[in-house]
Amino acid sequence: MIESHTLYVAWQNPDSRRWFPIARLHKETGHYSFCYLRGAEQAGGSGFSALIPFPDLHKTYESNELFPLFQNRLLPRSRPDYEQHMSRLDLSPEQNDPLVILGRNGGRRVTDSLEVFPAPFRSPEGRYRVHFFAHGLRHLPPESTTTVSTLQRMERLLLCYDVQNPTDSNAILLRTQAGQLVGWTPRYLCHDLKEVCDRYDHEPIVSVVRVNPHPAPLGQRLLCKLDANWPDGFMPFSTPEYESLAR
Repeated sequence: MIESHTLYVAWQNPDSRRWFPIARLHKETGHYSFCYLRGAEQAGGSGFSALIPFPDLHKTYESNELFPLFQNRLLPRSRPDYEQHMSRLDLSPEQNDPLVILGRNGGRRVTDSLEVFPAPFRSPEGRYRVHFFAHGLRHLPPESTTTVSTLQRMERLLLCYDVQNPTDSNAILLRTQAGQLVGWTPRYLCHDLKEVCDRYDHEPIVSVVRVNPHPAPLGQRLLCKLDANWPDGFMPFSTPEYESLAR
């Protein structure tokens, strides 16, 4: 299985609920690096301050082991529900790459306002691919949750621009072939998706990977896979807020 070896870190303002990409975590040959992004400067105007383990916004931090801030977001293998957790992520219990696991589960904790998400990867066939859980199911009517429970693996979902969304005019809805709403694509994918859609017809393809029934949290009910052409010269997450602040 090919997955991205780059994760991005986002911070949410607790009052406005706005998210900012603030940092990048990268792994190469077992070596980890962490650096802040220009989005951290933007977030500073909304109350963000440097994370305690990484106090310098302009430094690249390096380690031969995963930084504790991220290690602590992984469920210990000793937990009795570990296999169930991995099954919800559609990963084997033997999967030992922490960035793959974090890229699927989002690394959320109730003790802070951080989330991690994976960079899309380019497949050997030159395709743009990324897994994600559908967002926002709690904001939809109960019928949407019922619809999600009936979806089948590999069933195709359609994208719909949500231009009247009061909080994010770039939001993209997910719906079934019959037009039933089942969530939104993650906000961090919207800019890329619109560029890909503008360049190609009938792209991208979003399909169901796994449906996790109750008591899985709503944020982990519907796991999807996105597959699209990788346009010539295209770079994901290339907007200014993703630029590194490292000297």
